[in-house]
Formats: sequence, C-alpha cells, structure tokens
Amino acid sequence: MAAKKNTEATTTTPAVSANKAEAIRNYAKDHPNQTKKEMVAGLAALGVEVTESRIYTVMRKGGSGGANVNVESIKRAAAFLKTFGGKADEAKDAINKVGGFVRECGSPEKAVASIDAYSAIAAAL
Repeated sequence: MAAKKNTEATTTTPAVSANKAEAIRNYAKDHPNQTKKEMVAGLAALGVEVTESRIYTVMRKGGSGGANVNVESIKRAAAFLKTFGGKADEAKDAINKVGGFVRECGSPEKAVASIDAYSAIAAAL
C-alpha cells in the first residue's frame, strides 16, 4: 500500500501577509527609512525570507521606484519643485518630514486639525 501523501498546505510566511510581495510593501511602509539590507533582516525575523533584489523589484512595481509615474504626476512635481527654487533634495526632504507627520497623525485632515489646535492654544498663551 502506498504511503498517504500530506495534502495540508504548509507555509513559511507568517500571518503578516498573504504573500511575500505584500509583506515587503507593508514592511517598507512601516519602516520607510530602512535600507534593503535592513529590510531583509527585519523580514527574516518575521519569517519572510527575501533578497535585496526581490525588495527592489517589488518596490519598483509598486510605484515607489518611479516606474509608474505618469505625465500628470511629473507636471505636479514640476510645480511643487518651483516652490523650492528647483532644489529637488529640499523638496524631497520636505515631503519626507510632512509625510511622517501626516502618517503619525493618521490622515491629512487630522494633521491639519492638530496644527489648528496647537495654533489656538499658542495664541491663547
């Protein structure tokens, strides 16, 4: 009699995500300042084995690497850069700072409300 095959699905990825690409995107969103090497180590600690090249590929397809930029986005970027005198590094730094603040607040609306509340308190003092 033949041995019974094990038909149960096995997985090496944690319940963090449905697949490696999703795990990479989620981890990158939660750890935006990490290098690819640090991301590999962090994901490995969660049980997701990936390479730096896999992270690069997933992030490029997700639009983070500029692969999915359209003409309208480029036009918006040009207008935004004008407010920084064409200095791309300063514009990117501002985006990162503001983006971090907005993420910490939870939404652009909550970030604006926080600033309004602070301004009201400061004016009362």
